[in-house]
Amino acid sequence: MKIIIPFPFSVILWIILFMLAYWVYEDARHRYSRGGPAALWALLTALGGIFIIPGIIILLLYLALRPPTILAKEEKRGEKVERRRITTDEMYNKLLSAYATAYGIRGRDALEKDIERLMREKNISRDEAIKELYGRRA
Repeated sequence: MKIIIPFPFSVILWIILFMLAYWVYEDARHRYSRGGPAALWALLTALGGIFIIPGIIILLLYLALRPPTILAKEEKRGEKVERRRITTDEMYNKLLSAYATAYGIRGRDALEKDIERLMREKNISRDEAIKELYGRRA
């Protein structure tokens, strides 16, 4: 896989690395009062920055773009984890939240229309229609 860094970003990155190397060179020159060790220190710092900064950027991009992981609850030594059944009202509220996100102000109306449509088509109760809609969305 080839990673392409956009032109302005690469220029900014190289300017930052050059400024860092120059700052390290000036700092080392004042410490050692000779040019040789200072230049070597600046070169090593700049080379380190060339590999470290893109690595940090790639790591941050990976962490930002990876899909979220769902962590399961651990069972503690012999203890059972209680699983609570979700009620129809809770299902309705979660569906309403999802519809409000998708449809905005008309979310409640769209949810009610879908519930009524399912009740008519399948001849089922309101609770069963909510459970079926929730099962489709989950």
